[in-house]
Amino acid sequence: MLKQSLRRLRSVKSHPPPTADSVEFADWREEVAGALEALACVLAFEADRVRAGAEAAAAREHAAEIRRRSTEHPSASSPLAPVAAGGMRERQLCRSQPFADHGDQDSGLEADR
Repeated sequence: MLKQSLRRLRSVKSHPPPTADSVEFADWREEVAGALEALACVLAFEADRVRAGAEAAAAREHAAEIRRRSTEHPSASSPLAPVAAGGMRERQLCRSQPFADHGDQDSGLEADR
């Protein structure tokens, strides 16, 4: 599970949209947040789980800010149309389970290297 979560995070982070203030970028930040939350569920160390959760929350806040700006200042030629709140993905919740021995795992947050 840990390796899968790390691969998913790397994969998502490796494909950012070209425009940082677009709805597509906000969607990408939501996807990054989801990958971080999934990773947090399988990390063995509490400090790493907390950090991954904080990074996920920051990514979601950044996505929300981009969406707020796009609804406040949409232009006729801009692809930034207002996005309904329902467009945001549901947060993943970790299932309560004891952490198994993950063998060769590292903290998992070195995926940003």
